[in-house]
Amino acid sequence: MLLDFHYNCKMLNKDEINLRLKKSLQGKVPRLKCIITGIERSTSMDFLKKKEEKFGSIENYVRYYISNDAIRLLKAGKEILEIQEILKINNFAVNNDIVNEARKYYDI
Repeated sequence: MLLDFHYNCKMLNKDEINLRLKKSLQGKVPRLKCIITGIERSTSMDFLKKKEEKFGSIENYVRYYISNDAIRLLKAGKEILEIQEILKINNFAVNNDIVNEARKYYDI
């Protein structure tokens, strides 16, 4: 899910971004997609709100979401291809730049 980060030619602050995200998800069940496995799961706005402080914004958490299984394997020192093999993931392309950026949020 992408947000329009420009509003009247100026950047939105974190609160405005989160407000737009909440409005876009209102009445819907938010879905998270793991950037390593591609597996999706449902979540709640309450859960997303809890992640806001650690990730700086809800949008960052959605953008850099890694499933618990993949996090556990990353912390165990496994490489992305090993993780996909262990979790039986086929044909999911991973953007290593995004994964490397996400590592700082997960302390990996």
